[in-house]
Amino acid sequence: MTWNDFLEKVKLFKKDAGRTGLNAPSIIRLIYSGAFDEIITPEMKAQPAHTRYASMCADILKAMGSKAALPKAGAKELVGIKNINGIGHLMLWRFSTNPFASYDVTDFCKGFLRSEGFDRPQVPEGDITWVKPARGSQKSRIDVRYSWSDLFNKPKSMEAYQKDRLLGVVGIIVKAERKIYQGNKESMAITLFNGHEYIDGIRMWPDQSGKLNPLITGQLKEFSLGLAIIRPKAWNERPSGSFLSWTGVLGSS
Repeated sequence: MTWNDFLEKVKLFKKDAGRTGLNAPSIIRLIYSGAFDEIITPEMKAQPAHTRYASMCADILKAMGSKAALPKAGAKELVGIKNINGIGHLMLWRFSTNPFASYDVTDFCKGFLRSEGFDRPQVPEGDITWVKPARGSQKSRIDVRYSWSDLFNKPKSMEAYQKDRLLGVVGIIVKAERKIYQGNKESMAITLFNGHEYIDGIRMWPDQSGKLNPLITGQLKEFSLGLAIIRPKAWNERPSGSFLSWTGVLGSS
């Protein structure tokens, strides 16, 4: 069966029985969960997922003669289908509705990482997936790891980071909340999502004036995708780190 075959059956079933058995919002959720990916054409698969699914929703609504709106965020969803406008949104929605729907965000950003000077490790190093060596004005090596939390279960790795390495996280901004401490100094608590785990405990600190750098904070938009550079440090035996910089991936949202 192809996607067009499915649409024809929906039209026929609706015409003959007056209903389809599944309502439009239910089918839309199945579309965005990837349930119909095996019956779509190669041309459709070549489109960005969120664009493809939006087009498929329009198809199914037309076939059903429905004027249903795309679902808003449910109680356990960080983002609703109505607001999905990029791979970042799609991954967040899938993960919040199905924790087994995990990804490695770096798989969608290989070209971006190479443009930023990262490459695959020539010799396997645990869960390190990309490396930017120290060179020129960049004094510290930067590692992109598959898992943030696993790092803090390896004391020797933590010691290495505290001395001469930084951590790069390719992820989606879930939250960037400004905080005030010591009366009038600013900081920002940041939560990232790397496709399979939420990374919290990250804090951006101010300069000597007590203010955050507006050139960085202005880029920290909710659900945007990018590369965060972090100096990791365990605090009270929990993963934490200082947020140093952010480079957005163009075209993400």
